[in-house]
Amino acid sequence: MIQALLIESASTQRQQFAGGKRTGFAAHLSDLSCSPPYPASPSRTAALLVDADSRRKASVYECFLAGRPDIQNGDRLTTGGVTYLVQSVGYWQDVTKVVLEREQTVDDL
Repeated sequence: MIQALLIESASTQRQQFAGGKRTGFAAHLSDLSCSPPYPASPSRTAALLVDADSRRKASVYECFLAGRPDIQNGDRLTTGGVTYLVQSVGYWQDVTKVVLEREQTVDDL
């Protein structure tokens, strides 16, 4: 059933470290089958942003990915020309569900 929703392609980037310091993001995975991101429920959004800076504006989404790809919190996931920050990863049957955060920029407001 969920497999029918996996109609988009995604790629990820992972934070790189050298000498204990962040050095930026680098390409990690590509050609992942995924569902289009959809807005998360208000309760999930509130739970995610409760510890966040109250001045920060963000939108929370969820999507499914085929299989169990090597994705972790803090990765960036890009699909449909939009990049999101991975906030949570969970597994269900033969798919992976990720919670994504998209920070709003001045152009989005």
